[in-house]
Amino acid sequence: MSRGFLIFLGLIILLLNPLSANSYNTQNSNLLPILNQNKNGVVLIDDEHNNDYSTGDLDELVKDLLSLGYLAFFTSEFGGWNNALEYGHYMIITTPQTAFTQSEILYLKKWFENGTRNLLLSSRGDFENFAKTAEKVNDLLNTLGSAIKVQDDNIYSSNPPSGNSIWNFASSNLQNTIPELVTGVNTLNFFSPSSVRAVNSSAEVIVYGDPDEYQTNQNDPAPEVIFDDTDDGVGGDSIPLIVHEELTLGATSDRIIVTGTTMWSDIDYNGNPDNIQFLRNTMKYFNNKLIEIDGSISIDVPDLAAPSIILKSPRDNSVVKGTIMVDVEVTDVFGVESVEIYIDDSLKATEISYSWDTTTETEGQHEVKVVASDTNENVATLTHSVIVNQSHIPQLDYTVKVMTYNIELSGRSPEWLDVMKEENPDIAILVETGIWDDDDQRLFKETIETLNNYFADEIEYTGVMDLFERENTGKTILSRFPIISSKEFDNVRLDNGQPFIAPHDFLHADIQIGNQEVTVIGAHLKCCSNSVDSANEFKRESAQEGIINYMDDLGNVPIIYAGDMNSEYPDESESDLGNGPVSMLVDSTNPHSSEIHTFTDVHKELRPNDQVATHDLGARIDFIFVNHFFDDLLISTTTGDTPSALRGSDHRSVDVIMDLSSFLENIVLDEGNNGFLSLKFEFVIFIFVLIPLITKRRRRFIENDIS
Repeated sequence: MSRGFLIFLGLIILLLNPLSANSYNTQNSNLLPILNQNKNGVVLIDDEHNNDYSTGDLDELVKDLLSLGYLAFFTSEFGGWNNALEYGHYMIITTPQTAFTQSEILYLKKWFENGTRNLLLSSRGDFENFAKTAEKVNDLLNTLGSAIKVQDDNIYSSNPPSGNSIWNFASSNLQNTIPELVTGVNTLNFFSPSSVRAVNSSAEVIVYGDPDEYQTNQNDPAPEVIFDDTDDGVGGDSIPLIVHEELTLGATSDRIIVTGTTMWSDIDYNGNPDNIQFLRNTMKYFNNKLIEIDGSISIDVPDLAAPSIILKSPRDNSVVKGTIMVDVEVTDVFGVESVEIYIDDSLKATEISYSWDTTTETEGQHEVKVVASDTNENVATLTHSVIVNQSHIPQLDYTVKVMTYNIELSGRSPEWLDVMKEENPDIAILVETGIWDDDDQRLFKETIETLNNYFADEIEYTGVMDLFERENTGKTILSRFPIISSKEFDNVRLDNGQPFIAPHDFLHADIQIGNQEVTVIGAHLKCCSNSVDSANEFKRESAQEGIINYMDDLGNVPIIYAGDMNSEYPDESESDLGNGPVSMLVDSTNPHSSEIHTFTDVHKELRPNDQVATHDLGARIDFIFVNHFFDDLLISTTTGDTPSALRGSDHRSVDVIMDLSSFLENIVLDEGNNGFLSLKFEFVIFIFVLIPLITKRRRRFIENDIS
């Protein structure tokens, strides 16, 4: 899929030739006057301050607002706040990470003074990149004369929902001060929020924490007010998390609601229904007040944008055969007038799907084209090229792509799957897939099915996963090569012979690549710095020490070891996570280094001068390591370089492309059951029968096979 859900392709036009504030009037021929046509007004969404969530992260919010009768625009589509605020009745600002300019703040104040205004604003806890969020938000609130103030703290819970981190909790402590805001809402989810306080009685708290919540201070300055900073299970119900204020800056009253964290991102729409109900209640409350005061709503907004088209299938440059579905998604803020699907310029359908029997087509290249128009006669076209080949049999290239990716909380952001589609790895080591095994492994199975349907012209994925209940742990390995066996384990042996139980299990899969059985091990070492838990670094280093001994016990075999190491390379220091675990792998003088294997960090080997970040905290903590079997086979590596990379997770994917042609000998690739490869010729007997008999060893992981 393309880089997220972009409603207005006309953004480019606006940016190249922005209209001045004076240009927006009813005489301009580019304007579409919409007066009282069951529209609830214009919502402006700020995306110009490195917001925690903005364009591409709020697709579901935009869709929802449209379905509720609002017109939704990102401020950048107008070339900045000055132009955008000419048309907004409501504004949503999500966690700014760059400061507002003084001009922007004055534009906003003038906007409040000139009409009935409504602002929904979110903060964030003071962790890492968000350390100065409170300062930025308060600059804006102070200029407006607001009685709401965001605190420089981070709220944790001593009893979060099962599987959640301590900064990902829920509160049911809802106040009935404004009943319409909490109607139909039972519990609200908060992800690393700050507290939000009412400075005086003109502001009122809508939601407090539950007793288990408590304040922490991750970065200076300290919060001005301590409500409860003790992790003792009581007192957290005094911590305010959402505050409302009605104030008057001009001739009419205005409303501001500030939340401690963003609660309306795509992530929330895919998992937190009460958060979305609160958002809808907020917009309805704002809308009711606007109509109560102004009587009606007038909308004059330029419609310069053609519809947005997503051609879901077939994918561009793919091979097709048999009967396939042409599947299209078309959206437009002012409404879609028509959709047409063409095959080689021949109109086939006027709907968003079409069953295409490719057996009636000639072999070779064809074009699938979608043409969509909106109610203002703006037209968009999207074309995919495909190759019709009825005798096509999926083949695996000798050039193999391996990727590791922490998908964050079991894939809470749906864009992680877009990253997978964009990267198209042959082997993927996915981290934090813990809830995929729930409900008879429903998410695990759905993910594999979705990917195999998307890559219909490729060898199918099969996979193995470890069994966990928590969303922030667990691993999954997907492969287009046969997975021979697998096991999960947490018990490893330290150098002194003592056992150690790793905080997160390791996942070991043996994958058959040609005539080589390759060991792939997925890891997730303990997170966070010692400032969160003084034992964290010890746990990471002990787990790494133990897994190195485990790999030594495997003997002289090809190994790919990858995942979220939560530590840095020795000569890179962008966080306080330390570099001990990585040093053990890459520094042969380290006392805990391998006695058998020489490990290579693929990024350092191929891009030694490029220091990249694989996590939002700005550090490189996700790695792919290979042992000496892969010397001279590495071709290239990238880190989070696809359109959806910044939206899929708080981590970036890391991949490596390797030339493994030396692993493949006398192989014929067939369509096998469940996507496995069929190995032909007599040497298949050699691989699967003689080798085990000769060596008399089957790796210990077979005993606990979960594949």
